[in-house]
This record gives sequence, structure tokens and C-alpha cells, in this order.
Amino acid sequence: MNRLYHCTHCTHQFEAPEKEGVECPSCFWTTTVVPAEEAAASASAAARPEKESSSKIIRNLWLILDALKPLFFAVVAGGVLWLGWRWFRPSFKPWPFLSLPAIKRDAGRISEEKKNAAVSIKMKASAEAGQKLPSEAAAGPGGFFLTENDNKILARFIQLDPVREPLEIEKKVLGRRVPLRTAKIEKLPSPAWTPEQFEQMLQTQEMYYKVPLPGSYRRKLKKLFTEKYLAAQQAYARGELLPARDLWVESLAFPIYADNIEKHRGVVLTMLRPFIGDTLSKIGALNGMLSEGSFRDSEAGLGGAYDQLNSALEKKDWKMAYGAASGIETLAAQLEEKAKSAPKIPGYQPAAGRVDAGIGSALADLLETAASPAIADLQPLLADVASKKRIAETFLPELFHEEFDAYAKARTLTDDGRWQEAKDLLAGIHRPAVLARDAEEKMAVLDKIIKAELERQAVSS
Repeated sequence: MNRLYHCTHCTHQFEAPEKEGVECPSCFWTTTVVPAEEAAASASAAARPEKESSSKIIRNLWLILDALKPLFFAVVAGGVLWLGWRWFRPSFKPWPFLSLPAIKRDAGRISEEKKNAAVSIKMKASAEAGQKLPSEAAAGPGGFFLTENDNKILARFIQLDPVREPLEIEKKVLGRRVPLRTAKIEKLPSPAWTPEQFEQMLQTQEMYYKVPLPGSYRRKLKKLFTEKYLAAQQAYARGELLPARDLWVESLAFPIYADNIEKHRGVVLTMLRPFIGDTLSKIGALNGMLSEGSFRDSEAGLGGAYDQLNSALEKKDWKMAYGAASGIETLAAQLEEKAKSAPKIPGYQPAAGRVDAGIGSALADLLETAASPAIADLQPLLADVASKKRIAETFLPELFHEEFDAYAKARTLTDDGRWQEAKDLLAGIHRPAVLARDAEEKMAVLDKIIKAELERQAVSS
């Protein structure tokens, strides 16, 4: 969605998509661009005392005019009586200057003479001062017709000041901190079950479904819980993620109830649904941890590089800050590439084949989902880094000697009328951002001139 913005650097107003780091199309500053409503509020607050003072002066003038009103009417009445007396006297002839046609004719002639004289004097003065006449103001290099903005673009020359102090709005950007929202799975979605909780769950489900399980079958379930589920919990506590995952998978291989698969699914798997769902969530979390590997280490490195960038900016070490910002952009690109080629997760052990088909399908889905780990939301951080990098660039003209040399040479070629050569030089300027943007606008104007030159040559030939 577009929003109206105001540049406090060059007072230009424009519309642009709402986002961080909006750049002024006139002066290419990003740190001086604010929403138009904020600029209007500031201007209104500054103009309020002036408006109040103006209102007071107007009230005083009205009081003075009100006091002089009787005198004004007396003068008008006297003038009307005198003119009436002179006009209606028998021997009176209208004075020539009171003839209305003469007034209009003479006024028009005098006005035209004054206008011609004024224009003549202005053109003479402009010619003597070496200035362009109004009719030539829109003519660009080589006599081609250009808009006023086109001429401004060609005349503009960007220079960086490495010793200036950052503007207040730049200080706000430099002091901003954006948290890195990592997608790292740091812990299991729920605590592990205890034997007491498992026993309580069995009793609750038996009462709810009114289906008491045989004692022999209950003992088999408890043995499976102790040997596999609790063993998985201990392996996870030791940091052994793969053994923990495989043991939790085996804890779901329940013995067939009454040697009847239909009863098994209708009774046991239904009663154990809370336990099954919680265990599957733990297996999914472990699959995610296994797929991440060194992937999350890269995210941590990205966060450390961001801290280095902000530290360099606090010290006004612009060169180090510029290098840190470039390094963050490289790390982010590598991180996104690594997410596309994440290492394959080890498959389940053959014992997983003993689980019910429904549970086995859910396990396969969890394995496939974890094969493409989610990366951290890098866009807010990268937008902040880009804004800070653009500010740091304005303090480092020494890093862009070649670009500024090409920029200056293109200016000379433009003045000499060598449009295509100037455009070719400008096309090679990509950094710093403020210089690259100005080069793009100059190339657009040069394209107009080159096209007009070709058309003129075609007509003359």
C-alpha cells in the first residue's frame, strides 16, 4: 500500500510503498524521509504562534478602520456633491480625462507600452548578465527540450562529507536494534510422562470408556513404557537425540489386544490416544532438531555479526561497520542456501515397522516435514542492516574512488555533448547507493537526449 512521504532534507513530497528505509527520489536520502502527516503536524505546531500574531494585527486594523469610517463617508459624499454640481452646470463641458472610452483606450495603450518596456529591459539585463532567456530555460544540452527536473538531474553532483556529524534521524536508525527471530527448536513441546501419570491415564480412560483392560495386558503396556519410553527420556537428557527418537518410536509399538487387530484399534489405540499424540509431538520435535544440525549455528553466527555491526556504529568506526554489514548480507545468503540443501534426516529403525499402520503414516509425515527446516525470519534484520549500511557509505568516499572518478568523468562527457560515452560510464556505477541512484536518473535523461539526436539526424538525412 502506498503512503505519502515528506523529505525534510529537500522538502520533496512523494508517494511510495510503506516500508522501512524509504528513499527520497529527489535527493536520495533515506534517513530524512518521514510520513507526510508527521511533517504536517510539525509545520502546524511551528506556524501556530505566527497565525495568532497575524490574527491580533488584523483585529487592530479593523478597529482603526472602524474609527475612520465616518470621515471616509464624509469625504465620499463631498466628492459626489462637487462632481454633480460641476457636471450639471449649463456652461460645463466634460473634461477629456473623464471620458470613459478615452480612459479605457489610454489605459490599454499605457499598460501595453509599460509591459513592452519592462520585457525589453529584463531581456537586455539577462543577456548582459549571461543568463538564459525565459524561452531558453527549458532547453537542455545541445538544444534538446528537457523538463526543469531533467535539467536539475543533469546539473546535480553528489559529493560525500566524511567528517560530518550524523543527522538526528540517522542517529535513530543507527541506534535501532532488531531481534533475530530464530526458528530453532530448543526444547520438547511438553515434559516427559512419569510412570504415575501413565498409570493414571490408563485408569481414567478405562472409567471413561467402561472397558477394563486385562491385568496381563496392562503389565505388557507398563513394561513397554518402562523399557522404551523412560529409556528415551534418559537418552534425551544425555543429549543423544537420535537414540531418544528411535526409542520413543518403539514405545508406540503396542502389543495387539486380544490378538484381534480390529479390537486393538477400537479399544487400545482409542484409549491410549492422549499418550500417542504427546509422544508423536516429541518425535516430530526431535526430527526437527536432527535436521537442523549446524544450520542453527549459522543463525547464531548471524546474530553475533549483527552485534559487531552495532558496536562499530556506536564507535563511529564506519569502515568496520560497512564491512560488518556486507558480511551479514553474505551470511544471510549462505543461510538461505543451506536451508535448501539441509542434510537428510536418518530414517527410523526397523523396529518402527511394528507400530500400527495409522501411527506409521503419522511418523512418515513427521519425517518428511522435518526434511525442510524453517529458517529464521531474516527480512526485518536485513532491512535494518541495509539502512545502516547506506548511512555508513556516506562517510566512506575513499572506498569508492573508481566510482567517483567515473561519475566525475561522466559529468565532463555530458558537458561536452558525448551522451553515449557518459551513459556507458554511469552504467558501471553500483555503489554507494546514493551515487548509483543518481547515476540511474542521469542515464534516463541521457536516453531522452540520445533518442532526440537520432531522430533529428534521421530527419536531416
